[in-house]
Amino acid sequence: MPSADNTPSVAVDRPYTHEMVIVHRVFRREAALMPRLVHAVPTGGSAPMPTPMRHRFLLGTAL
Repeated sequence: MPSADNTPSVAVDRPYTHEMVIVHRVFRREAALMPRLVHAVPTGGSAPMPTPMRHRFLLGTAL
């Protein structure tokens, strides 16, 4: 029911921003690891999908 100034009196649900902060930190941390993972792959490696590419794929899929 609206109040006297015609605004709803129902409380507005607000997002749980703490979870957003945690997820943002995870993505930043994981993205920061990518250069080290890439440099750790030996030159001429013949693995079907090296760990950095799997990591990048999973990170991109999660986004």
